[in-house]
Amino acid sequence: AARELAAGKEWDPRFGWIQTGDGPRYAAGERPWGNRWITAAEDAERHAALDRGWQVRTDHVMVQTNHSREAAVEFAVRLETLHHVWRQLFGEFELPAAELQARLDGKQPTGYRRKPFRVFYHRDRAAYNAALAPRQPQIEVTLGIYFDRERESHFFAGPEQDGGTIDHEAVHQFFEEANSGGRRPGATSNAWAIEGIACYFESLIALGEPGRPPAAFAIGAASEGRLPAARQRRLVDDYYVPLAELAPLAMADLQKRTDLPQLYSQSAGLAAFLMDGAEGAYRKPFAELLKRIYAGQDKPDTLSELTGKSYGELDREYREFLATLPAGE
Repeated sequence: AARELAAGKEWDPRFGWIQTGDGPRYAAGERPWGNRWITAAEDAERHAALDRGWQVRTDHVMVQTNHSREAAVEFAVRLETLHHVWRQLFGEFELPAAELQARLDGKQPTGYRRKPFRVFYHRDRAAYNAALAPRQPQIEVTLGIYFDRERESHFFAGPEQDGGTIDHEAVHQFFEEANSGGRRPGATSNAWAIEGIACYFESLIALGEPGRPPAAFAIGAASEGRLPAARQRRLVDDYYVPLAELAPLAMADLQKRTDLPQLYSQSAGLAAFLMDGAEGAYRKPFAELLKRIYAGQDKPDTLSELTGKSYGELDREYREFLATLPAGE
């Protein structure tokens, strides 16, 4: 933001960073192109292909789209806000303790990510499927995807899109790109935790008056995301994979399971338990487990070691935690 302001620009809530004073011309349907102005329709034609799409940069995110400049701005703001919430919960992934302490002592932070999170926002479902089918043959069953090797996420505009999926895949990207380990996370164990914490963020809801910026956010409510399903699986259906069996599963093992949907909801429930249960006693050990996973330093028994509890004890406490949650709300 400081760099844009220094360059004589201002932030417009519809059009992003534009030259100061150009707002009325944008509102009138004009767009700058080189040294002249063109119509919004001409501008759209020039950005019809995704690789030539509009780009909107915020402090941590770069969104590229062939939908519209306004859509790029709206999506970038959404992801920037999500990143802000994620960093409140997991700030240690991006900032070491010494840097956090320096900020508390008055050091002025830059708040700026030199390599932004790359996000591609396709104009619609059909364009998303066509562009990504060569890279992911089953792309038509997804609502969004993060490619960890390329370090980029993809979503599409339209009524089929799901807010929880956006949060889920973006959180995968935040964790992955905050800490680069020696191997792919979940390559040997603890894949459930990677998916569980992303599913936990599906329960994120904005609070405040409709049509206005959120006044606050809440996460982990029993009625949101996959948490109702987690309660149903364990307490009603009596479905549960014990942690001693779940923790050794690598990502490849997890994805081969025929009960994958049930495991995703269970993983969401386990993440909620470790974040919010036992009066927060397990939140720090769970965050440390995630740090070790993304650093390639985890083992199947890491969570047990960090909590000081056997997996059998955690299984029992998890069930008790679910029993305290309201049913059907």
